[in-house]
Amino acid sequence: LLGMPNDPASINPSLNPFSSRGQSRESYYGRAFRSRSALADILGHDLDVDSNCIHFIPNTSTALALVLGGIMAENLKLRGVGPLWRHYGPYQGIVGSMGEVVNGRWVDFHTHVAPVDVSVDNSFRESVGATASVVDGAQSLGTSLTEELMSSGAVVIAPLHKHLALTPGLGVVILDAVTGQQLPSIASFLSLTEGGCPSLDLLEHVLNRMRRGKVWNKARLLFSQDLVDWAAAEGLEIVGGGSGLPMAAVKMPGGGGDANVIERELPPSAKYFRRQGIIRYSYSSLGCKDDSWVDATEAFCRDLEGLIRCREC
Repeated sequence: LLGMPNDPASINPSLNPFSSRGQSRESYYGRAFRSRSALADILGHDLDVDSNCIHFIPNTSTALALVLGGIMAENLKLRGVGPLWRHYGPYQGIVGSMGEVVNGRWVDFHTHVAPVDVSVDNSFRESVGATASVVDGAQSLGTSLTEELMSSGAVVIAPLHKHLALTPGLGVVILDAVTGQQLPSIASFLSLTEGGCPSLDLLEHVLNRMRRGKVWNKARLLFSQDLVDWAAAEGLEIVGGGSGLPMAAVKMPGGGGDANVIERELPPSAKYFRRQGIIRYSYSSLGCKDDSWVDATEAFCRDLEGLIRCREC
């Protein structure tokens, strides 16, 4: 069926690039399938995973909903690991409302790199007791922690518009074969979603970017004790990041300046989480998977100097 041309009831001719004379024998769905398969092959090679384990979905929130549906179909509960605040805000209500574990079987939910304080949780690599683990890799896929993320055998969900800079509007679920056999409902939900009509333009755009290769965030931060001590002397606490990540989190003490002024004067590299009093700095330098790392520590130091000046305004 994927090789057959499409009639108007399959896809409206005004939306089908192959409906014009001379191209009418091309199948929209067949072309989309081949593009998606080629994309999975390249990404699988870079991640060192079987391309059959890679599933493309519209975004990470959809990914979580699909995985959660599969978990519930297996009569399991999703159990958040670590403090609730470590997880992405919109996920906290879901992770925190799943109730008690039944039948002694559950699936752990981890956030690899917390989006606010940039703390790292890699306990999913040795998850004890859980049937499986699901990991939100939104802030680690595409960074120096990619290998750690992929080596666990966990179910990984991540977007493709952050550190792995492919496109908005597309995410990925990586479901290893063992977990797929243990929890077949997750695989069924993912297959159902991928069986829908995709955007061929989006898939081919992403495939072209992936083929060019420069989509991995090669920036990283390396903190010396001198840097940490200097920041502390200026009243700034570096609470997370560094260690090769392209991000850092800086906490200001109470009364550390007017919040509105600070937020207004922050550079494009920064986001201010007012409730937590934390500024997250993030950096990007795109390259191919095996390119050398780019040290962004100097840029971070300049940003800290700007914050100190702003705070004194």
